[in-house]
Amino acid sequence: MGRQVREWTPARGKNLRTRWREKASRQKIEWWERFFAYCAESDFLTGKTSSPGRKPFEISLDWLVKAENMAKVIEGAYENEKAVA
Repeated sequence: MGRQVREWTPARGKNLRTRWREKASRQKIEWWERFFAYCAESDFLTGKTSSPGRKPFEISLDWLVKAENMAKVIEGAYENEKAVA
């Protein structure tokens, strides 16, 4: 699990509002529920993976709502690798 938001800053509010306003589909709580559920399925985004000599990635709301990072998540860049049968 990532860091918890304890302070709501103007910058956080601005980034989240911007992502909300970018598309009509994002202007529904249900979209965000699905988005966060999708993020919760990623081993990388939830810190369940690590590379030798590096700490596991620790997601934050700030990271997640930056345009370039959100696009990568939506495009599937952090999906778990499928097991090869």
